[in-house]
Amino acid sequence: MKKITIFLPLLLSACATQYVAPIEGETASLILPVQNSSWQFFGGASNAKVSFAIKGEDGCGRIYKQIEPDAENEELVEVKIPGNKDIFINYSANNGNTVCNTAGSFFALPNKKYEALKFGAGYACSVGVIEIKSNSERKPIPLKRAYPDTFSGSTICDKR
Repeated sequence: MKKITIFLPLLLSACATQYVAPIEGETASLILPVQNSSWQFFGGASNAKVSFAIKGEDGCGRIYKQIEPDAENEELVEVKIPGNKDIFINYSANNGNTVCNTAGSFFALPNKKYEALKFGAGYACSVGVIEIKSNSERKPIPLKRAYPDTFSGSTICDKR
């Protein structure tokens, strides 16, 4: 059973699509924490990642593969996202026997800079977004409810 538990998330994560940043049109920036994973003999594997999706006309978005940082020790990665679009943010974490998967969405305005934040782990976690203004002021952005597909882990929707 443990082999299936470890293999299934790896298999399903292969379904995520590679993100290609927009090359034209209005854009915004999104800063994401880099995925962290570890394995210990006692306690097992742990994994925490924040990912994103762009909402489509059907109210859902396909989660993109984790974007790797330019340097090995970077903890954040910045991506260009389309402006004037709803963006889903998903935080999934597991630590041994506990799993948390939560999501929200926000409307990305053009020429703005956003940062996704993750809070907690285990059974209680949440995700947030802040806007980073030109004077370095940080303004919390209210998130709308979103529902990650917990079986496949590849889509997020605004309705169940």
